[in-house]
Amino acid sequence: MKHVELSSNPAYQLWLATNSWQRCIRKVLEPFDLTHCQFVILASVNQLIDSEELPTQVAVHRFAEIDQNMTSQVVKILMKKGFLNRGPHPTDGRGHVLELTPSGKHMLSEVRAVFRPAITEFFEPLGEDLDLLTSLLRRLNQAP
Repeated sequence: MKHVELSSNPAYQLWLATNSWQRCIRKVLEPFDLTHCQFVILASVNQLIDSEELPTQVAVHRFAEIDQNMTSQVVKILMKKGFLNRGPHPTDGRGHVLELTPSGKHMLSEVRAVFRPAITEFFEPLGEDLDLLTSLLRRLNQAP
């Protein structure tokens, strides 16, 4: 079997970086009893509202690019935790929009206060190369 030099293997390095990122985020979110997916859905609802878009479950699923079934399950959990409500759709009354409850807004604010510094600290070793990494990742994410 041929030995593969893993230090120059981009797939392996991405795997390691992703695992490191997930550990970092789990550590930040653990005191709040939130998963990364739960945080992303709360933040997505908030972002859609700020962008004056209707935060339907489908809109959140598309915005965050989270599996539709996963989005549904996590929304239910966030509703049980009291962070989200469903409200009537303003145009047709048949569908629903997601609303952050006051406790959901408070939780999002509390998490962001520690989340943003954690992001900065995680990517700090890249220094001036951070923009390059972001550009390269964007290119991968936009590939067919």
